[in-house]
This record gives sequence, C-alpha cells and structure tokens, in this order.
Amino acid sequence: MIYIYIGIGIVFIAALILILLKNEKDEIDSILVKIDESEDNIDILLEKKLKILCDVSKTINEKEEDKILTNIGKLKNKTLDSFGLYKELNKNNKELNDFIEGYEYVLPDEEDKMMKDLYNTNIEIKALLKFYNKNVELYNKIISKFSRLLLRIIKRYSKKEVFEIEDEVEFEILKEKNWW
Repeated sequence: MIYIYIGIGIVFIAALILILLKNEKDEIDSILVKIDESEDNIDILLEKKLKILCDVSKTINEKEEDKILTNIGKLKNKTLDSFGLYKELNKNNKELNDFIEGYEYVLPDEEDKMMKDLYNTNIEIKALLKFYNKNVELYNKIISKFSRLLLRIIKRYSKKEVFEIEDEVEFEILKEKNWW
C-alpha cells in the first residue's frame, strides 16, 4: 500500500515539475517573440536609414566638391548583421553631421526633408533598441537562473547580445537645425 502512495507522490511531483517547466517555457517564449519582433522592426528601420543616407549623400555629392559618405553604397552589398549595420550607419550618420556642421552647409528643401526623416528614423531606432535591450536583458536574466537550467538545456536557449546605443551628442546638430 505504501508503494502506491509513493508512486502517486512521484507522479504528482513529476506533473508539478512539468507544469512549472511549461509555464517557464511560455514566459521565455513570450519574451522571445518580443525580441524577434523588435529585431525585425530594427532591421526595417536600419534599411530605411541606409536608404536615406544614400539619398542624402547622392544629392550632396552631386552639388559639392567635397564628397561625403562615399562608402555608403557599399553597405548595401555587404552582408552585415543588425549590430554591424547599426555601427556602420552611425559612423556614416556622424560623418554627415560633421559635414553639415563643419561647412555650415545649407540644405535645400529636398535635403532638409530627408534630414528630418533621418532624425525621426534615428529616434525610432533608438526607442526600438531600448525596447530590444530591455527584453534581451530580461531574457538573459531568466535563462541564467538555476531553476531554468533543465529548460535551457532542453530548448537550447542561449544568451543574446544587446546593442550599444550611441550617445545623443552626435545627433545634437539635428536638434540645433530644428529637424524634429
């Protein structure tokens, strides 16, 4: 008779563990959905930023002796991940800002509109990066807990990388030109 009670107890404990693992898996999966969606949106915005920078550089280079962002077109052909593309685009964005600020370049209406779009895109990217980083940090924290070790091994969850968000200083030129 005691073996029956021990068997029922083992089944009960196993069922409880399975329920807890399923709840933890669902929690992790919901965070992963947020991370995946924000990654997709970041990729879309980075492509938009790349297009804007290409258009601005093309317009300025047609009018000016000093050529800027000469390597921006090559970024389209490179196979960079989101992290690499983000860094490269920020370098090019900084170069563009330095050009406008250094030469006190006056933008025609068409370029002014593109710069406003670039500024707004930078704000959207930064907001998405903060959302992404927040969820990645939460995900990394959750899968690092000892209680999730079994789940991490079974589902092969691994830590994710966060974006290094650029300082706002490089975008000050945009604020000074009232592009918001």
